[in-house]
Amino acid sequence: MIQSKKLILLLLPLWLILACFGLQAQNSSPYELSLGKEAALYGGGGLFGLVYLQLNKKNTGLTERQIDLLNRKNIPGFDRNASYNWSFTAGHNSDLLLYSAGIAPVLMLLDKKVRDDAANYGVLASQVYLINFALTSVTKAIALRTRPFAYNPTVPLEKKLKQDARYSFYSGHTSTAAAHFFFIAQTYADYHPDSKFKPFMWGICATLPATMGLLRYKAGKHFLSDVIVGYIAGAAVGLLVPRLHRKKSP
Repeated sequence: MIQSKKLILLLLPLWLILACFGLQAQNSSPYELSLGKEAALYGGGGLFGLVYLQLNKKNTGLTERQIDLLNRKNIPGFDRNASYNWSFTAGHNSDLLLYSAGIAPVLMLLDKKVRDDAANYGVLASQVYLINFALTSVTKAIALRTRPFAYNPTVPLEKKLKQDARYSFYSGHTSTAAAHFFFIAQTYADYHPDSKFKPFMWGICATLPATMGLLRYKAGKHFLSDVIVGYIAGAAVGLLVPRLHRKKSP
């Protein structure tokens, strides 16, 4: 199942590449592309995406009997408090932040150095999204961890019966926010190595995904461990993709 919001975010990197089509990378770019590296990254991300689609077709939602048998005592102690959480407002706000995270890399084109190197930047941005989306989705489809709200008797049964109620590990909202915002911080630092604003960029780009994790936890969508792993996994993708493309020193 690919929700509409995921589909919108999936199309953003494609739009970015199309917008950059025909532009030439600048000699001053901190990045360089290679056919083998790009084929491996796009191919790996695409393969994981296909695996997710196949797994997703086979996965089903919880039955009423399975929901009745859920017991908070079976949740590890550090995660158990999440099963008491349920907030529509927190969930709604996390969705708004997700849209913002999806758009944020595009806004970096307002920076002249990024815009002049839009061809390279567009490729990297699309790879960050594709790889993070694929890794997160496959992990969810394999782990099939029940979301914390399914343990909460105040939550409507129809919410618990949906397939998405089994996709708790790990937090896709958090991983997406971390991947995109850490990518922004890393690329800003690479394009502006001497900028005095780098500490501010790193600070805000590290804080926003943490805020996302808190919102998802408060909404009852994820356990604490889900958001921690999502934060780390997303940040790793956002940092590694640009670092893998850095030009080697002469």
